[in-house]
Amino acid sequence: MHLRTHIFVWVVVATVIPLTALGLGATWLGERAQREETGTDIIDALNNLTAEIDRQLEAERTMVASLAEAPGVRAFRPVLEAAREGRRHPEYRERAAELADFLAVFQQTLPGNETIRLLDHRGNTILKVHEGEQRPTQYPGLGPLPLAEPELEAETVQHRLADIEAGEVHHLLLPQSRQRRDRQVEPSLLDQITPLGGDGKSGPAGYLAVSSDGSRVERILSYTTSLPAGTVVVAEIQPGNPRRNGMILHHSGDNQRFDRLRRRPRHLEEAGLGELRTAVMQRPYGHLEEHPRLHFVEYYPYPGRLVSWVVALEAEESVFAEPFARIRGAIWVFTGIALALALLLVPLGSRVIARPVCRLARRLKAYADGDHRARVEPTGPTEIRELSTAFNYMADTLERARAERDDAQQRAVQSARLASIGEMAAGIGHEINNPLNNILSLTKLMGRETDRPERLARDIEAVREEALRASETVRGILNFARQVPPDFHPVEVAEWLSESTRLVAERARAAGVGIGMESPPGLWVRGDRHLLQQALANLVDNAVAASPAGGSVEVTATDTGEEVVVTVTDQGAGIDPDRLDRVFDPFFTTKAVGEGSGLGLSVTLGIVEHHGGRLEIGNSAAGGVTATIRLPRAEDGHE
Repeated sequence: MHLRTHIFVWVVVATVIPLTALGLGATWLGERAQREETGTDIIDALNNLTAEIDRQLEAERTMVASLAEAPGVRAFRPVLEAAREGRRHPEYRERAAELADFLAVFQQTLPGNETIRLLDHRGNTILKVHEGEQRPTQYPGLGPLPLAEPELEAETVQHRLADIEAGEVHHLLLPQSRQRRDRQVEPSLLDQITPLGGDGKSGPAGYLAVSSDGSRVERILSYTTSLPAGTVVVAEIQPGNPRRNGMILHHSGDNQRFDRLRRRPRHLEEAGLGELRTAVMQRPYGHLEEHPRLHFVEYYPYPGRLVSWVVALEAEESVFAEPFARIRGAIWVFTGIALALALLLVPLGSRVIARPVCRLARRLKAYADGDHRARVEPTGPTEIRELSTAFNYMADTLERARAERDDAQQRAVQSARLASIGEMAAGIGHEINNPLNNILSLTKLMGRETDRPERLARDIEAVREEALRASETVRGILNFARQVPPDFHPVEVAEWLSESTRLVAERARAAGVGIGMESPPGLWVRGDRHLLQQALANLVDNAVAASPAGGSVEVTATDTGEEVVVTVTDQGAGIDPDRLDRVFDPFFTTKAVGEGSGLGLSVTLGIVEHHGGRLEIGNSAAGGVTATIRLPRAEDGHE
């Protein structure tokens, strides 16, 4: 990732994102508080709405009470009293016609009173004026007067009518109001009924029943301005009446109105508002947890009846969120501007930082490539200048340390060289001095024993052997010094091991030491056959010399895939750990004086390294010493 990208990311992470999150968090808290406050305002508005509806219904009840005392109605009371006594009033038809005309004019003057009925003491309809027209009395009854609607069969309504006190306007849904020609309907409002006549002992002579079409309540709901935008729902709650319990009276979203008759009532559950009926049974106002935007109040429209309405408003989301949506929009605009400014300013800031850093990086690379004179001029911000100063100090310190190290290394090499020359001189003197002393001694004996041929021949043979011994010492020194380049050819490992161990077999038999060999077939290396034999024979010879009589030496070859590993393990006493790091030094030997030159491992190490391999000497866990040769593996025996 480039520096400018890093700077941009950090600017965004450190400033833009926190500020944006802070602004959005503040708007969320503000919107939450606004929702609570708006919810309270909606409850107040719903209460105001129900208060206005209550005033309208109270006015209608007052109107019904006044209508019962109107002259035309009062003039018809004797007809009702005569009917209660089982006789027909002689002026029944005239007074019925006058009352019907009066009620028709009344309906035209005060619209909304859809149907007005005059009921006898049993609740049967004696006179009916519907939408300004008198309905004919075509149904016979048990009483003396014909009926405008079929006679009631249920006595429940009669008992409920009898419970209405004089002067009271009671709300009750008459069976007649549900019947519309050949179909049943469900009106929105209950009928308003008040008793007529009666002396308090025999009960009312009849009843005045007014059925409102709900248009006046619908007008209040449709034209109210106190509610915020949303869907208004009014439903009736009447637990004892399954048909009307939860029946929707008004739903502005589905165009359901108070002033429309319902052949099949629609309930809250069908509109997905079943929780509303449950909520209103638990508390008189509030909002639904499942629908936070749906607020409701409970209202009792009919005095003396356990029938209530739930008046609810599902406010539009914009009522709560619109002000904060604009704020959030402004925040996102600010975020975009901040990102744009960051994109514009980041290249400038990155140049201020990147140029000194790139200059420092070039100096570091130059220093690593060997230009130890490379230094950096401190420029840029304070931190970059301090970094440049630290680099210059590091370079100067390393240069001083390198100079001191080179000087100490040169002195150490010189000391090691002198020590090696001293050791070599001592070794050469020791190895050559012994044969020369023997040669001098033998030549003296030869001078004394000229008259004894057998002794003379034996001494001459001894002189020859000592001369050969001195020659072998000199040859080993020359081989170690010259390190002649090897002649590489494919060498089969099994054959190499067999030939090398054969060279030492005679000595092993004389020492009573067995040699075991194990090598997989088809394993090849590239190298100088004679030098490899010399190297391995040296290791096997050392192992035979270190092993006790009756012991054995194991020579094993393994294939690791990339290397051929040859191990030579003896059963000797091992090497003192303090002397392991000297086993490759020239003329260092653990053998007795006169039994070795100390050049075998040095020569072997040189041969193995010239073949691109490694030679490792170490004590084995089971005792003895393990010498390991690691050589690159060859694919096959072809050149």
